[in-house]
Amino acid sequence: MSDNDLPWLKHTKLFRSPIDGWKKVFTDRERLLYPKGSIIIKQGITIEKLLYIFTGTVEYSKVDEEGNEVLIDVLGANNLFMIAPLFTGIPPLGSFTAVEDTVAAAISIQEMKSLMKSDFTLTEELLYDLSMKSNNHISRLQKHYTYKVDHRIIETLCALADQQGMRLFINQQDLAELADTTRVTVSKLFRDLKSENIIRPIYGGIIIQDYSRLKNWQKQI
Repeated sequence: MSDNDLPWLKHTKLFRSPIDGWKKVFTDRERLLYPKGSIIIKQGITIEKLLYIFTGTVEYSKVDEEGNEVLIDVLGANNLFMIAPLFTGIPPLGSFTAVEDTVAAAISIQEMKSLMKSDFTLTEELLYDLSMKSNNHISRLQKHYTYKVDHRIIETLCALADQQGMRLFINQQDLAELADTTRVTVSKLFRDLKSENIIRPIYGGIIIQDYSRLKNWQKQI
């Protein structure tokens, strides 16, 4: 199975952007620790601050009208977030949640504007970062509404099994990123597959015990 058969399957690292100027700005700022699972910013609430991730991973996801959790983006170290709401005044589409212990820092919108006035390079970096993230968000949302989430997860598992065999060393977070969903959604599906003896968790990954039934499960979705 080729990547062309899986239009949502990516083999890229977490999104990175050239924001060296902003990295220098945040270097000496107070660093805040957000424990794994903590909500940094809640859906629909705007805080007038620009945030920068030093270490860790932040998941940007929303709850749609049907109550389903939709992954919008996954941000690793050296990423800015809360850019769009600062420009538009519109609250974020979703919540920002630490999926592992995350260290970040923040500056006020007033300081951000002052820095941008004094250094046009910072303005260029921020606008470029906003453009890239916006395109990434639109792409993820399009994929989400084109393919059902369980279908994406199982198709991704089957593709990995075709390439690597039935013993897969991949954690739920990495699988969630490949399938454009959340770790919680992957965990729920894994519980169902485990109860049917289709997969078995092992240290650092899973074993697919019944590939044929996994494929058939996908067809039933």
